[in-house]
Amino acid sequence: MSGAENTPHMATANFKKACAFLLFLLGLAFISAQARQSDYLKGIELFRAGDDLKAIEAFSVSAQNSKACLAIFRDQALSAFPELACDAVKNPPEPAIEDLKSVVWFQAARIRWEEESAKLNAAGRPERGHHDRSLLNEFLRRWPGSEFADRAALILLEDGFCQTWADYPDCGIIEAAGYENLLADYPGTRLREEIELKAAKAYCRMAWLWLYGQGQHSDRWSELFRGQSLGMARRLKKSSDQKIGKSARELEQKLINDFPRPIAPIPARVLDPNYN
Repeated sequence: MSGAENTPHMATANFKKACAFLLFLLGLAFISAQARQSDYLKGIELFRAGDDLKAIEAFSVSAQNSKACLAIFRDQALSAFPELACDAVKNPPEPAIEDLKSVVWFQAARIRWEEESAKLNAAGRPERGHHDRSLLNEFLRRWPGSEFADRAALILLEDGFCQTWADYPDCGIIEAAGYENLLADYPGTRLREEIELKAAKAYCRMAWLWLYGQGQHSDRWSELFRGQSLGMARRLKKSSDQKIGKSARELEQKLINDFPRPIAPIPARVLDPNYN
């Protein structure tokens, strides 16, 4: 009798266990379905497969549907796409947000560029002139006024510079002029000090090569470029950006230590009382 009496209770318990297990399975299926439906994760798969344009489309949809996804693309330090379903919960950004696709496009193009750089370095090949420039070129064509346009233009500019100066100062003229033209094209750029520091270093290298490099030597040209670099370094060392300030101070010290005193004719700026 006791076995017969326990049978209904056992059946009820087993039924509850079965229901709980079924709900667990349904939950797993729901989570799996949510992950499969993530446009962001779909974008990562397409990006890894090399289908950049379709990846950008999927990423753009995710950014339009989720503030969390948009935050990923707005991260200035983004070096790789984190694997998470940031759009599992729909939380669209405000309608007044900037063109989302331009942000997504730039980040995808930049990360692809950096991946190519890493592969070239691993293979012992030079970086400059060996990237696929199409994504960044198309980005600038579509969004010339984007907040990232200056960064894209800088990447493309430097990709076109000489692979090596070969111990001659000639390539420095190309670099210095390129940086100056870039600043003229983007007068309000937030990268101004970064670009000016690059130009100052190019002037410094030219100054040194006119004294000690290959080809014709010229004290006059060396002192001209040294003075240009020194003036920029002294201004940039006061930057609120600690990294730029430190680099500028190091450059100033190099310009003082690595060069002899100027000889006539000299540029007017080196007659400043503070000149070293």
